[in-house]
Amino acid sequence: MKLESTRTTGDLTAWLVPARAGAVYRAFIPLDPVPTARPRFTRTGKAHAYDKQSRKRRAFIKALAFCTPGELPFFEGPIQLNLTFNIGRSKSHVRTGKNSDKLRDSAPPYPTKSDIDNYSKFVMDCLNGKLFKDDRQVVRLLAEKQFSPEPSTEIEIRGVSIEKGQSNGESN
Repeated sequence: MKLESTRTTGDLTAWLVPARAGAVYRAFIPLDPVPTARPRFTRTGKAHAYDKQSRKRRAFIKALAFCTPGELPFFEGPIQLNLTFNIGRSKSHVRTGKNSDKLRDSAPPYPTKSDIDNYSKFVMDCLNGKLFKDDRQVVRLLAEKQFSPEPSTEIEIRGVSIEKGQSNGESN
């Protein structure tokens, strides 16, 4: 299936509209969640830094564009970001043979593969400049990782209105 659209290239600028405080955006990205990797450096005459996750970032942005119908909101004020990382189980967690539908006793009850803040940072870095100006706008972050038969990332962005003199923890 070939789509002739700027959305398939990850160019979201033509589809963005300003979002108001209270606006809500939801997306379901059917890709394996990816944690942010540490920066890598090489030395071939000069010190050189490279991003080995650039392909994964482009794939994430293309999936975001493809999975979102209609116009995309662009949040300019404070936002709340809710993230759910659905992580597939390793083959080593499942029994074999006639018990292949059961988990081993040693299988962990929750994902232990990577830190949740690295998963969150990857998503925020991908959305930076795409759905909001900068990840400094995130005033509330709720992140959750769980096992799921279908690996994916669920994103919810809410525009937040904060009155002058009101702290981020207070709600009306």
